[in-house]
Amino acid sequence: MIRPAIRASGALLLCALTASCAPIPPAPFALRGEDGAVHPLTPDSRFPEGLEGTIGGDGRTSARYALKDPVRVRGARTALEIRYELAGAARLEIFPEGRGAPPLVSSELPVGAGRIRWLLPLPAGTELSSFRFTALPAGPESKAAASTLRIEALALVPAFFGFESLPEGARFSRGSSLARSASGSETVRIEHPFGPGEDPVIRIDSAARPLRIRAEGGRSAVLDAGRPDGVFLPLSALGGSGAVTVEASGTEPIRAASVLPSRDLPGPLPLDLAVVLALPPPADSRFPYQLYRWSAFPECLVFDFRDYAAQDTYLKRLAFFVEKEGFRGRLAPDSEIARLHGWNAHDYRSEDLAAFFDKAGRTAFPLSPEEVELRGILEREGILVREGNRFKPGTGVIISISRESTTYLRDLFLTHEAAHALFFLDDAYRNLARSLWTAQGPEERRFWNVFLSNRDYDPSDAYLSYNELQAYLVQQIPSRLESWLKDVAYARLAKSYPDRAAAILADLEAALPGFKAKAEALDAYLRKTYGFRGGSFRRLRFE
Repeated sequence: MIRPAIRASGALLLCALTASCAPIPPAPFALRGEDGAVHPLTPDSRFPEGLEGTIGGDGRTSARYALKDPVRVRGARTALEIRYELAGAARLEIFPEGRGAPPLVSSELPVGAGRIRWLLPLPAGTELSSFRFTALPAGPESKAAASTLRIEALALVPAFFGFESLPEGARFSRGSSLARSASGSETVRIEHPFGPGEDPVIRIDSAARPLRIRAEGGRSAVLDAGRPDGVFLPLSALGGSGAVTVEASGTEPIRAASVLPSRDLPGPLPLDLAVVLALPPPADSRFPYQLYRWSAFPECLVFDFRDYAAQDTYLKRLAFFVEKEGFRGRLAPDSEIARLHGWNAHDYRSEDLAAFFDKAGRTAFPLSPEEVELRGILEREGILVREGNRFKPGTGVIISISRESTTYLRDLFLTHEAAHALFFLDDAYRNLARSLWTAQGPEERRFWNVFLSNRDYDPSDAYLSYNELQAYLVQQIPSRLESWLKDVAYARLAKSYPDRAAAILADLEAALPGFKAKAEALDAYLRKTYGFRGGSFRRLRFE
């Protein structure tokens, strides 16, 4: 009768000494689901005290952590984020439910300084049951114990494709990497799943210049100057949609680089003007325009219209109201302007836009559906401010070009309209243009007034006149100004006014030194202030 009691007491003593009868405690980290729910993870066996979340080193070289119930991935673009610190090398395996099932994923974990947040994209419907972490030899002659992995957290999060430097370390997606050269330059490579139909865009945050961007299957772009953050580049402008490489020269780091579909970005997208010109036409030709921001001046909206007809439906009446001689300040009905030419490209400041829409509202003028749509865009972007039924100027400007223009003219027109945008937004540049206008000699002024009138501008408006003067002077490099004045401007005037051609040419010959000096003064301001130059308001170039 005594022996069974003794055996039971011995078993209890053995359990107490070895703790083998106690349940294995959950891991110090858990899996957070897409809905925020926390799912505990339990290791396959007990860890030495104090090493519960550590693989390798003085602890176990491999451990498998199981969920009580499988967790299903629900989102179409979801990733498993693993937060850890790693010295050496380690592997992750993810298993579905079922004894002996092969791993869904087997991948080495990337190494980096500090804490790493590594994102592994997972298809919707994937069932997660357990995770195995294994310390690997850190080198050909080392053992697994030489590597140490400390796991901090697992979570299902929205997918991210790229690299991001964080105060405590870095965030990577699978297939992304960061390499540093001995000189300090950095290269980020990003693999992503987006095809051309999703219009992928790379976003880069880095003060490094130059910054070189490549896409597999396409060309390279080089950013020589500009804002240190928020560089956006649709991969279609590079002509490729494969893995992306970003190279930063010098000592400035790449703070972040990621690829994402354009639909995930709030529009309008801020782009360099070189990118606007490089983008292919949209796949769906029914869209009348694409809308962007000028990255150098985000308060400037850039409309790229499908053709001149589409552009006219939005902006033709506005052109007559703001700039056309004999029409300025008047809302002309379609019947009056239908057969008249508007502009091939446009530019408008908030004051003129507010005056147009305010007068239309006060007089109950019947605007077209496209003009009503434009008004809504301007309100949304803060260029127009509505107060009841009245409109006041907000902040910003708009410019436009059309895909119906030739490649050469698209470039020329966009540079010309960008000069107008700068004129509207930069007080110092506008004052410089005004001082150059007032310093004109009589021959310059006569030639310019004839030119403006021939182009249907109102030469009695001094503000309009010196605005157009600066734009025409900087739409090409200074060395090509004389050619443009003689071969384009004068040639048109001579054809329009053959009886006055000799006098106009005489004025031009006398005015040439003044026009050249003014173009060089404007060019010097652009170079010093913005890194632009006559003929180019861009900071990015393609190779």
